Amino acid sequence: MYAFFSCKIDLMERLPSLKAVHYFDAAVRYKSLTAAAEALHVTQSAVSRMVQTLEDDLQLLLFHRQGRVITLTPEGQAYHREISPALERIARAGQKIRGKAEEQGLNVGMNPAFAARWLVPRLPDFQKQHPNIRLNFISNHLDGGERADPATVWVRYGTGPWPGLVATPLPLQASLAVVCAPSLLKQHGPLEKLEDLLDKPLLAYTGGAHDLWQDFFEHFQLPTEPLDRSRRFQQLLTLAEAAVSGLGYALVPEFLVAPELESCRLIKALPQSYEFDRRHYMLHPQGAERDKKVMLFKRWLLAQARKARAPVSD
Repeated sequence: MYAFFSCKIDLMERLPSLKAVHYFDAAVRYKSLTAAAEALHVTQSAVSRMVQTLEDDLQLLLFHRQGRVITLTPEGQAYHREISPALERIARAGQKIRGKAEEQGLNVGMNPAFAARWLVPRLPDFQKQHPNIRLNFISNHLDGGERADPATVWVRYGTGPWPGLVATPLPLQASLAVVCAPSLLKQHGPLEKLEDLLDKPLLAYTGGAHDLWQDFFEHFQLPTEPLDRSRRFQQLLTLAEAAVSGLGYALVPEFLVAPELESCRLIKALPQSYEFDRRHYMLHPQGAERDKKVMLFKRWLLAQARKARAPVSD
């Protein structure tokens, strides 16, 4: 047993630098130290040094050099024939392991309205960039701390804290608008001041961490008793449809009802837009930075948010 392990250790000690082997293989395939350097995104001198290191380790001349022209020696040809299958196996092993990790997919939890109106239209771009990463849309329920699946991320609107999770702010605006159906405005007349909302039918979103109407009334120091009579909805998309049907006035993220505003199925009952001290965050478990899927999705999401600067809310 001791002799067996001793032989394995001796063999490992005699292995040349894998980096040097990789650079040598690139030089052979590109038939040029300069072209190999460009493919590897290093300098020509770095490739030359690595090839020299390999020749010193093997105590063989692998290339004939005439200026910038290189040709394999017979020993170099024989060595490359032997190492090529091994390098291919190493490359396939890496692809196989990466593929298994990606096949497990990335779980994404977020408000269905955010997913439907903001994320899903942008997903073709993500799939084009990362075709091997499967996104699984799951419940918006947060699992933090030790119970959190490292291959799960969330998008949440609020201020936190979210124990056990790393929160990265997304550069998205969070403007809200008071909207209603045109028929409702004809029925009740235009709103000239905020106090005009007090005797109007209100549609309240209760599916998030914050009651938007409650925040709105408290911010503008309006009496909150009318909120007790409001119709309540746990889904923003259902709330938007209720507003389109003329059931009442809704305070909603402008991004959510942008199609309805453009088609005049909804109109702004008040001309202003409103923002509160909250924003969107991408959340993931501590330590998930080591998961390539999480980091690629995070990088893509941040880029999309910066690009769109869309007004959104949860």
